[in-house]
This record gives sequence, structure tokens and C-alpha cells, in this order.
Amino acid sequence: MRASHEAHTNQQIIDWIRGKKKEIESKKEEYDQMLNTLSKMLEYRTLLIDDPQKAQEMLKTWHLLGPLFYRRWFSREPIDDQFVKAIIKRVLASL
Repeated sequence: MRASHEAHTNQQIIDWIRGKKKEIESKKEEYDQMLNTLSKMLEYRTLLIDDPQKAQEMLKTWHLLGPLFYRRWFSREPIDDQFVKAIIKRVLASL
């Protein structure tokens, strides 16, 4: 009986550890994305001082990719043809 109880308890601990690992890995992905965004923001602000033209080129790229990343990572709405066409139209209007 004791061995059965220990095996059950051990399995619960294993399940808990696996759950915690999954939770932490998920948070790590989020933090990596945030760090990447902060790095890009820092790069842009630095370019505004050092090379304003290159900063503007970077900003145009963000106008195109930003909505795609937002929809993919945060809103989880589908990226359909209508959405992509709206982004392209908005970017072309800003040129």
C-alpha cells in the first residue's frame, strides 16, 4: 500500500514539475518578445540621433510588420487577405 501511495505522490510531483516548466517556458517566450521589442525601440531612438533617414526606414518597416505581430501574438485574430490588404493600403498611403 505504501509503495502505491508513494508512486501516486511521485506522479503528482512529476506532473507539477512538468506544469511549472511549461508555465515558465511560456513566460520566457513572452519576456524574450518584450526584450526584442525594447531592443528595437532603443535601436530606433538611437538611430533618430545618429541616422534619422535610417530611423524613418525602420519606422516604415514597423508600420508594415507591427500589425501582423500584434495580431499573431496578442489578439490571436486570423491574418486574412482583407487584413493584409488593409495594412498594405495604410503603408502605401504613408509613403
